[in-house]
Amino acid sequence: MSAMEGHRIGMVNRVVARADLETSAMSLASDIAKAPPLSMKMLKGSLNRTADMQGFRNAIQAHFDTHELCHTTQEYKEVRAAGLDTAIARAKSLA
Repeated sequence: MSAMEGHRIGMVNRVVARADLETSAMSLASDIAKAPPLSMKMLKGSLNRTADMQGFRNAIQAHFDTHELCHTTQEYKEVRAAGLDTAIARAKSLA
């Protein structure tokens, strides 16, 4: 997915040219750093609790468990042994 497509579907809130990335990121970080620390801590806690109530933590843990389990399969071992280039080429041929 391109950055512009991610922006179009709302996955990212802004897209900047690569040449402007560091300046833009530092400007955003500077603005965030100006916020009152206690307010930010309270806001972050509130957002995290809301995400937990929606099952986010459990969803992440379930995904991680499945990811780790996949590493035990014969298919994973064969793909790993064949190397990353082979896996990428195989994925491209299936697309």
